[in-house]
Amino acid sequence: MADKKAVVVCLNPAIDQTGSLQKLEVGELNRVHSDNTIPGGKGVNVASVLSQIGAEVTLTGFIGADNAEMFEQMFMQHGITDEMLRVEGSNRTNLKLTDADGQLTEINFSGFTLPASTLDKLGQLLSGLARTHKTFIFSGSLPNGVSAIRLAGWIHFLVMQGKTVVFDASGDAFDKGVKALPSMVKPNLYELSGWIGKPLTSEAEVLQHGAEIAALGIKDVVVSCGAQGVLWLRNGEWMRSIPPEVNVVNSVGAGDTLVAGLCWGKINSWSQSKTLKFSTALAAHAVSEAGVEIPEAVLLRKLVTQTTVKPV
Repeated sequence: MADKKAVVVCLNPAIDQTGSLQKLEVGELNRVHSDNTIPGGKGVNVASVLSQIGAEVTLTGFIGADNAEMFEQMFMQHGITDEMLRVEGSNRTNLKLTDADGQLTEINFSGFTLPASTLDKLGQLLSGLARTHKTFIFSGSLPNGVSAIRLAGWIHFLVMQGKTVVFDASGDAFDKGVKALPSMVKPNLYELSGWIGKPLTSEAEVLQHGAEIAALGIKDVVVSCGAQGVLWLRNGEWMRSIPPEVNVVNSVGAGDTLVAGLCWGKINSWSQSKTLKFSTALAAHAVSEAGVEIPEAVLLRKLVTQTTVKPV
């Protein structure tokens, strides 16, 4: 039987407030016609989806003690083992507004600031978890007090322990993290553009710069391209998935759902094609829902059937 255990590292959880409106008018009063408030942050989203799929998830990182209750309830609901380190202060709030055209506007606030002693505690915790787990996922942004170099150090330690490390971040965190050579990285187009320092203007550029990441020594480079699907480079060969058409309600969490699906494929030793088809279908469902939930089995099978995977 396959080892279904995974550790998700979420350094900067957030309370996600999502809202839908007809059109965002800057400088004017805007009225939201539907809204939702959930515990989030990229790592929390990944852990939630992975646990719903069937993984035995341990979630670690940092969480603000002042407003941790919403997160704790969600961890219990999904059977997530809570190894989050409580710190003084509140978790940040992310405001996400989607208009009738599907355009997403995000406003992210700051949360707690971490003392150096707390960082040492996480390093010790990861060292202990490495004795009993082989799959680790680092997903999301860095809170105040955590440097990208420190993040890269944690990744490097686990890689040197022979662990499978999946990595999803942006900006300086992504730049330093990829140099630690995780097993898989999953930038989206925006994050890949940030890494190369200029906008991407063609698919050829996406393939070129994705290959540059792989050339560092990273086995799997996955680039999520929104409605255009997902590109995955392994062993010098690109594969592409084309998702089924769905009614887009909210794109928040779609990338995190994709990461969870990719990790589930790794945990089960699925083929690249099967993993890509499953994770793309899962992410397609995510954009059709307001929260981060997996579809019923019948619907998921239908979405997988409607997802196309082929060589580039």
